[in-house]
Amino acid sequence: MQSIQLISRIDNNKWWKELFLHYASKGESFEIRCWDEETESIDLLRKFGRVEKSQTTKEIIITGYITNQFIDLIIKEEMPKDQSIYNKMTQFFTINIDKSFESAHYGTEIYIDEDEEYAKKILDKIKEYIV
Repeated sequence: MQSIQLISRIDNNKWWKELFLHYASKGESFEIRCWDEETESIDLLRKFGRVEKSQTTKEIIITGYITNQFIDLIIKEEMPKDQSIYNKMTQFFTINIDKSFESAHYGTEIYIDEDEEYAKKILDKIKEYIV
């Protein structure tokens, strides 16, 4: 897996959505983790999968199968306005698509398959913001 980390603020999440869409459209299942106090985010996801509490952290874990409606929910969300702690690309703390895509820390850390030419083209557009 290739690791990408945002090192400076970026004012849009179009690149993040492009990566998500690329991997989600090829994926079968997802796992999303939210902190237990992020009730609005959790409520948005309830209809897409199974909801359970983590046994080791204060996270709520939602797992399910990828559908067009699920993809639309993620793609159509606006970039979070709360940027005080993280330069959030998404409102969800962690999004995993199968074993090929992981978006951690609200999209500020991305892990993807290394051999993806499509992903390399997207990341080349924001290379000054990442390591």
